[in-house]
Amino acid sequence: MCASENFRETGESKLALDDYYDLHKEEGERPLDFCVRSGWSKYIYEMLIIDFLILNRDRHGANIEVLQNRASGTARIAPLFDHGLSLIYSCKDEQEMNKFDITADLPVQSFVGSSSAADNLKIVPPEVFGGIRKLEERDRTLIFRDLEECLTQKQIEKIWDMIMWRWNYLENIFN
Repeated sequence: MCASENFRETGESKLALDDYYDLHKEEGERPLDFCVRSGWSKYIYEMLIIDFLILNRDRHGANIEVLQNRASGTARIAPLFDHGLSLIYSCKDEQEMNKFDITADLPVQSFVGSSSAADNLKIVPPEVFGGIRKLEERDRTLIFRDLEECLTQKQIEKIWDMIMWRWNYLENIFN
């Protein structure tokens, strides 16, 4: 479950965004403004939305990577990774899972945003996405494909309820 394809292209090396930012920021420039200036705004906005949907509480500057090719002078953001502190990760048993509030805005680490996943949505300009479509049962099938052996049916239900509630919250903001 934790393996992925190598997404680096020939000649690319990786560097944590916080380190890349420290090397290339302008005086007084905030991480979000730096990312926008670097042409990564759509990626950052999508990341904030995804992190809200799954309540990712661990998006510090080293959990975002920049892939740079020094020969060509290019830099891009790597695909999202490290979602270990997301969804219902903190629930050690069924009783904790049943008590877990899927609507809670728990504190999050966000290098480009605030400590509130819901407040981070305010950073995202609504016109960037032009609306959010309805979440459908076929989406559930896709999300949980091949996870039936890793998750119990109750975990799947709780996670689906969480994603569905948060998706509806997004619809209210962006539609």
